[in-house]
Amino acid sequence: MGRCNLFPLSYISIKIDIGNINWCSYVLDCLVRTKNSYIPYSDNNYFVGPSAFLVLFYADNIHSEALTVTRKRPTICYWSSEKIRYRETFEQIEGKFGLGELNEEFVNEQDEGDTDLEDSDSDKDEDHSVEAYESKISKMLNSFERMKEKLNSKLNDAITKFPEKESFRISKEKMTNITVEEKTESTTLFNFQVMKLELKESI
Repeated sequence: MGRCNLFPLSYISIKIDIGNINWCSYVLDCLVRTKNSYIPYSDNNYFVGPSAFLVLFYADNIHSEALTVTRKRPTICYWSSEKIRYRETFEQIEGKFGLGELNEEFVNEQDEGDTDLEDSDSDKDEDHSVEAYESKISKMLNSFERMKEKLNSKLNDAITKFPEKESFRISKEKMTNITVEEKTESTTLFNFQVMKLELKESI
């Protein structure tokens, strides 16, 4: 278990406002400098750079089957030590540590809130055109997908922390069944549309 190196703080004057320091630039500079001096696979050379940053960077950018965690910023608020340890153990057992695929590029979208799934009276008054319906439906679908992702992440987290709690597993199964039903309905609708098209062509 490592520990936080507080030595750099001794260089900071008491008159300096820590909140105004560019910590992102500092961490990046440390990463580049320590990487250049690091010799991999050496018995007497250790990486002394920002390990916590690299762990979080890996966890956020490499896809894992172990658990789903909401991708938001700052990353450290969504990856706990327990989640990191669980993922590390899972990937080591499965032989997949460091071998996952890259996640899609992170886009910091502003949460539109759960209210996007509901039609307010003002929205109903504005829905007079095809474009208005398309825009509203698109926003509602995006909100719905985000809610499903958050729910899935929360359920996985709960099951990881409290594996003996049966209600969490039941909720997980319900969500899985809903997802399967959605896919089935989508496939059925698509096949129906194809059949109608083929019927028209044959007439």
